[in-house]
Amino acid sequence: MYWNSPDQWGEIIHDWAMDKFGDKAIFTVFELLEGDDTANEPFHGLEKGLFIKAIKSLQAKNKAELFDNDEGVKFFSH
Repeated sequence: MYWNSPDQWGEIIHDWAMDKFGDKAIFTVFELLEGDDTANEPFHGLEKGLFIKAIKSLQAKNKAELFDNDEGVKFFSH
């Protein structure tokens, strides 16, 4: 059971990226899941499969793009 749906996680992650880094923020999946910048965020340590689903939900809304074999993420402010 998830505390949040992939769509909800996507919005949480997107809001964080926009608040901290603004439009066109680019990260590796590792940075987002395990990095120091996200240590206090609710998505830190999230299971990678769920995280990818969350980013794909953002991608469907043109709010993010997965690249580099699903190892990189670029966020947009849409």
